[in-house]
Amino acid sequence: MMIDFDALGLDLNDEQRQKILDAAKAAHESDVAGLKAKRDELLDAQRKLKDDIKRFEGIDPERARKLEQMLAENEEAKLIADGKIDELVNKRLSREQATWQSQLEAKDAEAQQYRQQVEALQGMTIKSGIAAAAHKAGLAPTAVEDAQLIAQHSGWTVEDGVPVLRNSQGEVVRGKEGPIRFDEWLESQRETRPHWFPTPKGSGAPGSKSGGSSNDNPWKKDSFNLTRQGQLLRSDPQLAERLKAEAGVN
Repeated sequence: MMIDFDALGLDLNDEQRQKILDAAKAAHESDVAGLKAKRDELLDAQRKLKDDIKRFEGIDPERARKLEQMLAENEEAKLIADGKIDELVNKRLSREQATWQSQLEAKDAEAQQYRQQVEALQGMTIKSGIAAAAHKAGLAPTAVEDAQLIAQHSGWTVEDGVPVLRNSQGEVVRGKEGPIRFDEWLESQRETRPHWFPTPKGSGAPGSKSGGSSNDNPWKKDSFNLTRQGQLLRSDPQLAERLKAEAGVN
């Protein structure tokens, strides 16, 4: 490195000049080394930037930003992105279970409402049937409501639209012609609830049998009588069994 000391007006000996030249050379070399290092750093950063750009070739930046926003807002997508699959499955199962439970409760409520409607209709059928049969059996008007209440708690139900009376064993109670009818059931209550029947039983009274006798078989079709059956079963079981056998009743 050359310095024109004369042009600078410096009166220096050779040793002084050499020291200045050595110092200037060292400074110059240091500056050059620093610049080279900075150049290499910038070149390396440029290469890395190019490599990063290559990784995103073909990717729409706008779409990438929207995807990033969706991941931040969508909990499930975030769980997937974070690899938390088990947690995602548990959350979905919990949500589905809540939905199933809600639907099940709605179905149960609907079924309960349907059962209540059916029971109400059955109750109305029994009450109307008793009311219609009460006149035929000769019940006092004030006894009809009592008879309706007793009937509803005596095993009467409605099966396939037909009123049916079942005993404590679940068996269908039989009447003269098949399952017992409301009027036959009311007649069977005459002995235990005489206050229902203000008119004494006699010839011409409801339920009387003109010309009948105490020897008539109450299990036979032409002389069927539930009250008499009950009396015989209590007072003379052997006779009752014999009369049932004669009438062909098991």
